[in-house]
Amino acid sequence: LVSNLVDGTVSVFTIHGKTVTPAGMVEVGGEKAGGGMVAITPDGKTALVSRSNDNKVSVLSIDGSKVTAQKGKEQIAEAEGRWEERALKSDYNSVLIEADGQVKEVRFAGEKRVFVLSE
Repeated sequence: LVSNLVDGTVSVFTIHGKTVTPAGMVEVGGEKAGGGMVAITPDGKTALVSRSNDNKVSVLSIDGSKVTAQKGKEQIAEAEGRWEERALKSDYNSVLIEADGQVKEVRFAGEKRVFVLSE
C-alpha cells in the first residue's frame, strides 16, 4: 500500500517475486483530507492511513489484493484516549502499533501533541 499525499488515496500493489503490479486504488478522504503514512497491523488484515490535511486516520480492510475502506470506523481518534504534548514536533503523520496489533498513539506532522489511545 502506498499513500498518495496529493489526492487522499491509497494505491494497492501486489508483489510476486520481483514483480510489483498495480492492483487498484482506494479513496481515504479525497484531496481535502490528503494522504499520509500507512501502518499495517501484524495480522496483515488492517491498515491505518494518517490523513495530513484533516488530522484523521482511515481504517482499511485487507483481504489478499482487495483493500476497502471500513465504513463507519473511519476515525480511530474517536476512541477513548487523551492528547499529550511531546518535546518535539513530529516530522511525519504516523501510527504507533503495539506488537499485539493495538494502536497506541497517532502522531501528526508538524504537531507536538499526539493522541494516545486508552490502555
